[in-house]
Amino acid sequence: MMMFPMAFGFMWMIIPILLFTLGVAVLLWVGVRVFRRVFTDHFSNSERTAVRILQERYARGEIDEEEYHSRMKHLKEN
Repeated sequence: MMMFPMAFGFMWMIIPILLFTLGVAVLLWVGVRVFRRVFTDHFSNSERTAVRILQERYARGEIDEEEYHSRMKHLKEN
């Protein structure tokens, strides 16, 4: 009868370590996802915005076809 409580005593030492490790892993996972989303959105949105503005200016007739293609080529190089 004495061995039974000892087995559960050992588990109570392991559970906090597992919970702490799980918490750190979840925080790292959330941090990576947030960082990746912010980093990706920042650069992809700025590129899409530049292309969209260029297309709008061309559609309104503010720039000619030659300038449009020149600027589009420059945007795609960077």
